[in-house]
Amino acid sequence: MRLFLILAICCAPVAAYADVIHLADGQVISGKIQSCEAGDIVVAPDAAAPVLIKVADVARGEGADIERCLGGPVYGRPADRRWYGGQVILAEVASILLVPVGAAANSGGLAAVGLLGMALSPGIVHGIHGNGGRGFGSIGLHVGLGVAGAFAGAALTSGGTDDEYGLRKLGGAAVGLLVSQIAATTIDAVSLAYEDPPPPRVAVGVLFRDRLADGRPVPAGVALTLRF
Repeated sequence: MRLFLILAICCAPVAAYADVIHLADGQVISGKIQSCEAGDIVVAPDAAAPVLIKVADVARGEGADIERCLGGPVYGRPADRRWYGGQVILAEVASILLVPVGAAANSGGLAAVGLLGMALSPGIVHGIHGNGGRGFGSIGLHVGLGVAGAFAGAALTSGGTDDEYGLRKLGGAAVGLLVSQIAATTIDAVSLAYEDPPPPRVAVGVLFRDRLADGRPVPAGVALTLRF
């Protein structure tokens, strides 16, 4: 019966104001920070017994108290997170290849889809992985660098008197656009394409309730969390 109550308490929704702590093993703990000293953090989940965790096990934290405890915002380290940059690169390469394929097939629509995909496909990949904010940032990066690259390429190849139809200028703009998208994709894949690993299906933690005279917490039970 007692274990059932502990499980019910641990699975109860936490208050909106609680700090959120992401551990390196994928577990997430929400609650108010009771103490933070000597490398130990005591967190009191909403309507549950306090939990003791180690600072070294924290991947990142969200909230004023946990950020103060950690000395500032701590975000997930790339080594602790999954990289999906290969998918971003693959989406961008596929979009780039659609442009010459569409031109060779005399299909303006296919080429336009490729140009649109160069700007949007990496952002869509971020969105699929639940990183909507990074998705919009990726789109802005590709569009901004693309416009700048196209203008720069056109400017560097303009000015000749033998380019009556502007083909050289158009070719320079195309090269500038291609180079800019390669640069944007490189930045995107290296800096933005990370996600948190899914939490484990089974997680076991120790609950602490009281403290001894020297300040050490006393174990009050074991919490078992199942994810379906």
